[in-house]
Amino acid sequence: TLSPDLTRPAAGPQPPLGGGPADFEKVAGCGVIYTIAPSPRDADEIWAGTDDGFIQLTRDGGKTWKNVTPPSLGPWSMVSLMDASHFDAGSAYAAIDRHQLDDYRPYIVRTHDYGGTWKEVTAGIPDGCYVHVVREDPGRKGLLYAGTERGVFVSFDDGDHWQSLQLNLPGAPVHDLVVHGDDLVAATHGRSFWILDDITALRELNAQVTGSEAYLFKPAVAIRLRPRVFDGTPLPPEEPAGQNPPMGAVIDYELQPEPSGDVRLEILSAQGKPIRQFSSADKPAEPPRAPVVTAHWLQHPAVLTKQAGMNRFVWDLRYPPPPLSGRSDSFSPRGLMVLPGDYQARLTMNGHGYVQPFKVELDPRVKTSRADLERQFTFEQQVIGALTNARNLNIAVRDLNTKLGAAGKSLEAKPETADIAQQVRALIRKVGPLIGERGAEAAADAASSSLDVPRISSLLTQTFAAADGADAAPTDACVAAAHKAQEMLAGARAAWGAIKKQDVPKLNDLLRQRSLEQVEVLDDL
Repeated sequence: TLSPDLTRPAAGPQPPLGGGPADFEKVAGCGVIYTIAPSPRDADEIWAGTDDGFIQLTRDGGKTWKNVTPPSLGPWSMVSLMDASHFDAGSAYAAIDRHQLDDYRPYIVRTHDYGGTWKEVTAGIPDGCYVHVVREDPGRKGLLYAGTERGVFVSFDDGDHWQSLQLNLPGAPVHDLVVHGDDLVAATHGRSFWILDDITALRELNAQVTGSEAYLFKPAVAIRLRPRVFDGTPLPPEEPAGQNPPMGAVIDYELQPEPSGDVRLEILSAQGKPIRQFSSADKPAEPPRAPVVTAHWLQHPAVLTKQAGMNRFVWDLRYPPPPLSGRSDSFSPRGLMVLPGDYQARLTMNGHGYVQPFKVELDPRVKTSRADLERQFTFEQQVIGALTNARNLNIAVRDLNTKLGAAGKSLEAKPETADIAQQVRALIRKVGPLIGERGAEAAADAASSSLDVPRISSLLTQTFAAADGADAAPTDACVAAAHKAQEMLAGARAAWGAIKKQDVPKLNDLLRQRSLEQVEVLDDL
């Protein structure tokens, strides 16, 4: 037993219930301790609130208790929740609920001297929003959150002034709030749990921020998470299901007013080396016109906004996506994931730059060594380099194939150039294997197949995706597949080199002798 009965005594005359007559035989002695608040500063300091209007305090771990109920707190007021300060011993906050007494006004009381004096702090919370919960932010002194019958409110000055923090939260009673790390969790009555991801901007918000043309908030620590390889078929819309938080670094910035020019966000290493760049002028990639799968599986690239007020951007902790020979779509591989470490975010607007450092940490469930992560990073860099090489080669080869096709049709239309047209057709057949177009006689030719640049790109893409599927060093199979693809790419480049340096110049000599337009070859570096 840690205390005596801390509720209103059952014996003796009872105060009026709400100021009017009542049948106290039914309520006397039925009070309960409704909230308990141990102090994070002092293990012996414990606050207790009852549903019949008492606030009790012990400062010696329960040996003795003192009734410190504010004089203004009427009988039978429900102390629905108390929160002891994370910063000062003797400071506490209490949410008072009197709606069962037909009093729907908000009540929050605050003390800084162990309940010796109390102050009511509800300015800004409208009538009708009676309070269920008040919580102090453990990361910033004076930052409070209140859950009311009509939503959530926030105070930046220890409760002296409040403003709405409703955002997209449904209009519903909020019966409890919890600050978990850098997130604010709300428990509503009948409308599920809701989480406001990353409240570091609220902890940093002050007059300097709101008075600036632009302000970049310091991002919270970003956890290096990998998406599941396969999400499975989504639940039907009528099935209740929560949403996962965004994976990556949450970057908040304030703009006042909306800038006329573009806003640019750069991600840099700790040494200032560029990693990724985004602009409000960027156009998001268009989704497939008729996707054959649920949109739940598709990638949705973040868009950098520049609206007046608060803006939020989530960087996925990755370098730009690897280049592909074919079309890029929502199923394309993501870019190389950065290693855990220190990074910088730089926001540029109207020629002014704003920089904030932040950290990226490894998923705490992953025990892979730093050495293996670096091996994975280096391997994927090499694969992306080969992908870039294959992409450039594919573009140059396809361009030559298109030009040869057009030239061949033009030459075939004239009898006097039919001999050159025949050589063009022979060169088209020679180029064909490089873009995966092989005649019937070459269908079973393994050497011809190994020159197929789109096939090589596909193999490299699959290798990258396999290596990027987990936080681990590349497997022997991945290394072998990459080695095979790079050997094939070297062979394709050798074949392309012979075409570019021997066959095309030979063809252009004939065209020049006939005063015909020559075929230009793109640079494939």
